[in-house]
Amino acid sequence: MREFLPDVDNVKLQAAFEIKKAYEDGELSLAAAKAELKNRVKVLHPYEVALIEQELKPEVEDECRKEDIQGMIALFEDVLDRTRPTLPLNHPILNYYRENDVMRDLLKQVEDLQQYPAIKNQWLEIYDRIVRWRLHLQRKQNQLYPVLEKKGFTRPTTTMWTLDDFIKDEISAAYNLLKKADVTSLNGGNGELSLMSEADETAFIKLQPTLVADILDLIQKEETVLYPTSLTLISSQEFDAMRQGDFEIGFANITPEPLSTPWEDGLQAGSVGAGVGTEGQDGLGTGLRTGRPSPNGVATSQAAAGQSSNPNAAKVPGVTSNALASEIAALLGKYGYQSPEATGSQQELNVTNGKLTLEQINLIFQHMPVDFSYVDENEIVKFYNDSAHRVFPRSSNVIGRDVKNCHPRKSVHIVEEIISKFRSGEQDQAEFWINKPDVFIYILYTAVRDRDGRFRGVLEMMQDCTHIRSLTGSQTLLTWAAPKDEQGSQSDAAGISMKSDASSTHGKAVQPASLSESASPSKPASPSESAAAQASESVSLSESAAVKLAGSNAPAAERIETDRTGGQVKITPETFLKDLLAADPELKAYLIELNPKFRALNTPLARIMLPKARVQDMSERTGIPLSELIGKLEAFFVRHKQ
Repeated sequence: MREFLPDVDNVKLQAAFEIKKAYEDGELSLAAAKAELKNRVKVLHPYEVALIEQELKPEVEDECRKEDIQGMIALFEDVLDRTRPTLPLNHPILNYYRENDVMRDLLKQVEDLQQYPAIKNQWLEIYDRIVRWRLHLQRKQNQLYPVLEKKGFTRPTTTMWTLDDFIKDEISAAYNLLKKADVTSLNGGNGELSLMSEADETAFIKLQPTLVADILDLIQKEETVLYPTSLTLISSQEFDAMRQGDFEIGFANITPEPLSTPWEDGLQAGSVGAGVGTEGQDGLGTGLRTGRPSPNGVATSQAAAGQSSNPNAAKVPGVTSNALASEIAALLGKYGYQSPEATGSQQELNVTNGKLTLEQINLIFQHMPVDFSYVDENEIVKFYNDSAHRVFPRSSNVIGRDVKNCHPRKSVHIVEEIISKFRSGEQDQAEFWINKPDVFIYILYTAVRDRDGRFRGVLEMMQDCTHIRSLTGSQTLLTWAAPKDEQGSQSDAAGISMKSDASSTHGKAVQPASLSESASPSKPASPSESAAAQASESVSLSESAAVKLAGSNAPAAERIETDRTGGQVKITPETFLKDLLAADPELKAYLIELNPKFRALNTPLARIMLPKARVQDMSERTGIPLSELIGKLEAFFVRHKQ
């Protein structure tokens, strides 16, 4: 972690740690501790607080929840730089700050509303927005924490993640009480709910002060240490690379600058902490570190220009680095060895059975109807296939991470047990399945071993089996499906509709399928005795993805309206996506072309997302400004009516 920071004064850090500990142990009063800090420490930057936490303070269970942020601020208020930075409009950290600002306003509404008798619709209006803040937490966990972890700052992953999950659970508990059906308040049997039961109302109101305090506590921890430290540790190029994954996960109650907005290299005038960093860094996380490659493989500054970052590096007279590389490549080629760079993606590689180019290998993985992820023998995430129909989206930031750090602490023991039993040879497979209305997801973990039986990692296979489980009879004739926009199902993307002979009533049978008469269906694998089905979603990272795809649980709103006289479609922020698709199924293809984020419509969880997603949600998740999105949708319907 230190190598990415400006020069730090170890004596000052040790003094700050000792004074803080003496104060917490009751050996110093607040006034005495503050006086000691002013005398011995003078100025403390957020990244120095982070370094104290990382290097000097022993990690304890649940420490992030136990850390008294208010007490720390009171102690350090005279020496700690808490200036809020001024950032470019499309900076990932600015989006976190903006989401926190909206959340503060929502929490003020909560504090005001809890003084009065509970009216369910009023609370739903607020909580429909509060639950979206879970996207803020998921983005932190899957985007920000991994980059900080690579810099050696692991405390957010190991401690703050726990607090994030705790608050997500609190929000869900309150929201579930709010939505819980009260059979005594049905209006004339029409299925509309008007009131909570007295017990649920009491429990819900009782939760609010704790929830408000916990969220505000987390926000202060983020803004006092996490974000300023991130701005110091993470380069501008790394933040730029982070934006794509941010948009894939989504944002909470804000409309960020579009992804197409040009990236501004560096921060605007604003303070994140004074001091001059090493290797030309200005202490602001502006990416001025010379010659240090970023984790995504893009070198910064001098290195990007092909220059050495070391002014004392040995130089060979008359030989440039490019010339040397060319000579080596020529020498290798003379003896039949060619680098991938020399032949491009068309070089054929020897695989177990056959030869494939790198391009072909990638295309095969991208078109697999099954999702794969691979963790090597060192428990590092090395690969996932990025197909168009992934069951659960992945962020590229998981690559290179310890697999245990890709999961909340409460499920790490399951990950460890699977790997341990695979490594020892005690088990070779572990299976899970998620069975929800209209969706059945099968997950299989397989131990990867080489020819000598040595453990080489874990392969995760995930498949949407909803369509497969619905099949009946037999299909031995080729029957082409109707155009996929007419079918509207995910199976149509493959181009063939798997219908049984008895029920197929359309298309032309081309020829009998060549089926081996001796072939028999494989015996289904028995459920693993040790598989913890209740933990399956957390093991596969599916929990955060499911929440992301489900969208906000918005209350019922007006449907799409058509002006029959003018032939125009009226679309509002509250219009439901499912109603738009029902009005014109071709809209799905248009949306995917409009923004890659809409590829989620081709995933099995679209069946969960569609009943709840509104135009407002579509805008927030894609970054397309709301007014612009509504204009494009209305123009689409006008064109198609013509």
